[in-house]
Amino acid sequence: MKIKTASEFADQLYVHPNYLNALVKNQTGKTLREHIQDRLLYEAKVLLTQTDWDIWTISYVLGFSEQAAFTTFFSKKEGASPLNFGRI
Repeated sequence: MKIKTASEFADQLYVHPNYLNALVKNQTGKTLREHIQDRLLYEAKVLLTQTDWDIWTISYVLGFSEQAAFTTFFSKKEGASPLNFGRI
């Protein structure tokens, strides 16, 4: 899975990223980046609960450059480390 950026989505739709972000935020109350991060967090939770993959593999599959970046992202968003997710 490749992490999509707001710019990549905008390019595919032939619109400016700021315009796309404004449309999304106006309709949903969240920025496009927030939607992308929410989806990424959802995918991480699915992989953590439904596979036996280690954290390194999950971070790689989700497109993080290193495991520490994934762990930081997950911990900030979920309030628990990926290792402890589902065990609390």
